[in-house]
Amino acid sequence: MRIMRLGHICLGTVDLDRALSFYSDLLGCKVVHEFRTAAGCRYGVFLSVGQGTFLELFLDTAPGGEGGGFRHLCLQVKDIEEAARALRESGFEPVVRRGRTDHVLLCEVRDPDGRLVEFHQYDSAAIQWRFLPAAESGQPAS
Repeated sequence: MRIMRLGHICLGTVDLDRALSFYSDLLGCKVVHEFRTAAGCRYGVFLSVGQGTFLELFLDTAPGGEGGGFRHLCLQVKDIEEAARALRESGFEPVVRRGRTDHVLLCEVRDPDGRLVEFHQYDSAAIQWRFLPAAESGQPAS
């Protein structure tokens, strides 16, 4: 399996608007996707940090104490099926699927300490596709 880069870090927050203000308004990250319920309520956002790296924020009712709220890390891979095969061969049970609202190809496993590790492969169906560096997405440089 070939890891390309850290794809994103996912954090939980008890106040999504406050967290979004910090990461978007203050730090300049750009909202590229909002996660919404069928009723239209926003429960998370996906932010571009730049150069194909992202930050994901989700509303949590109690993400833990100071510095808590870590939900998972995501590693970007070139070939999700190759990643899933390598994980299976090492005794893990990943399932490849598309994200419900961002349509990204992904698989998930728990590391030996129980932390969630997600793997993403970005293709043209994924919301993140147009935010990747041109050399990776096949898009002309802007």
